[in-house]
Amino acid sequence: MIKIDNVSRLYPGEPPVKALDEVNLTFPEKGMVFIIGKSGSGKSTMLNILAGFDKPSIGNIIFDNQKLNELSLKELDYYRNSTIGFVFQDYCLVESFTAYQNIRMSYDYQNRKSSKKDLDQLLKSVGMEGYGKRLPKQLSAGQKQRIAIARALAKKPKVLLADEPTGNLDSRTTIQILDLLKEISKERLVIIVSHNKNDALKYGDRIIELSNGKVKSDKCRNEDFDNTYKSNQNEIILPAKGRLTNEQLNEINERIVNTKGKIKLSK
Repeated sequence: MIKIDNVSRLYPGEPPVKALDEVNLTFPEKGMVFIIGKSGSGKSTMLNILAGFDKPSIGNIIFDNQKLNELSLKELDYYRNSTIGFVFQDYCLVESFTAYQNIRMSYDYQNRKSSKKDLDQLLKSVGMEGYGKRLPKQLSAGQKQRIAIARALAKKPKVLLADEPTGNLDSRTTIQILDLLKEISKERLVIIVSHNKNDALKYGDRIIELSNGKVKSDKCRNEDFDNTYKSNQNEIILPAKGRLTNEQLNEINERIVNTKGKIKLSK
């Protein structure tokens, strides 16, 4: 669906800063892809180029066989407005607007009419049913991010881009938001920029790691994990998927008590 074709992005300076360096990637039509890496690795630059907010210095972004750098300004606006949904770390909600009004903005930008039923359905899809009349100041950080996601989904985008969407959230709320994005990724492509490798390992169908503007690694989740519970004297290996039985849980607890916590758990 989206192809990054030999893309480099240089910013002026002495010497010039190369935020991306000859990157080649192809993304599928759906699934959850994490882009990880240290600060300055090129993560946000890549996301902004995919969104059409920025342009490559060299190379092309190709969407459905169309090169973005060959689009007119009007065509590029259409791409951003109809194809891409963007979720920001700091939500970017209009503080004087209710949740209904913030979501309705997406309809207005596309010159589409929105009914209360449409808005309520979007709120329900992100677990915010009944919150339509609330202002951002009346919402928690996690609730604001859910409204921001609903606003992005109102555009019916083919691709949802999220820049550190859980960066301002606590661990419990982070899980809730990532669970929501994971569910969304079953129907469309979700690309998340994150510094949290553990979240990527838990949720990502694919993990792309950047370093100094280059692709350091690109790994897809292996569906052929070993789902067998194994136990030996020094280590317990948990199955990759599925729940543990009560018997297995009891064994783990018993081993931890008997060894005073000196037991290795791996997956």
